[in-house]
Amino acid sequence: MATGIMLLMGVMLLGVAMLPGAIGDLGESGAVSGADDIAGDTSAGVFAGDVAATQAVAPGPNDTDGDGLPDAWERAGETPAGAPLPGADPQRKDLYVVVGHGDGAQPLSDSERQQLRSIWAEMPVGNPDGSTGISLHLTAEQGPISGATASANGTEYRRLYSRDRLGPRRCTSRYVALGTVSSDRTVVRADSPGYAAVVDADARSEYTGSVSFRAAAITHALLHMVAGELPNGYHTSEGWLTTGSPTERLAPATADHLNATGFRGSTAYPGC
Repeated sequence: MATGIMLLMGVMLLGVAMLPGAIGDLGESGAVSGADDIAGDTSAGVFAGDVAATQAVAPGPNDTDGDGLPDAWERAGETPAGAPLPGADPQRKDLYVVVGHGDGAQPLSDSERQQLRSIWAEMPVGNPDGSTGISLHLTAEQGPISGATASANGTEYRRLYSRDRLGPRRCTSRYVALGTVSSDRTVVRADSPGYAAVVDADARSEYTGSVSFRAAAITHALLHMVAGELPNGYHTSEGWLTTGSPTERLAPATADHLNATGFRGSTAYPGC
């Protein structure tokens, strides 16, 4: 009988020892939600593994507000190549973005477009005119596009940022494709810094923020593109650049970085 009790206790202890591993396996394969946000743990959250790091290029000369657009272009309302810059202000940061959508993905709604403009207008980033915020200018690419996909660690989306597709807007506007990221956990692939990104078009209904998931994901991707590497990596423990469910604000570390560096370009795009 004593031998039987000892065997039973051994089986119970073995089961307890294996339990954390079993829970860990479930956590790796389970669905990702806002509850998976673990501050500082880049292995967790819907935005983990979303960055394709590139070498940064600083804003050029005669760019008072540091948005990558020379003052003369902003005053003229267009680039020398003929890319329109509606509403440009050399005393306030302007961010021009073209948004395309792949087959099966819905284009941005009017509500999402307004959400995005409000998000960026409210960012605590300083401007030479004494204001804060960034003016976001959105242009929708006409019709669905093919190839709006990215693998978990790939940069296939860069081919979408072509002169044929963007015309004179190349190297002036950033580009976001609403498409598919072929990863169970990652929903964005973006260059940091850079000009192109893919955002998974899945609405992610478990996201419970005050804006749509797509507006949050596009904001996350665009911040990677214009900010590049932050002093402590590519993500922050809170704010729009967390790896998990975003805190809907710009973290002070990101704001300080943008104030110090302006919008960054990238050597990954020849000619830009």
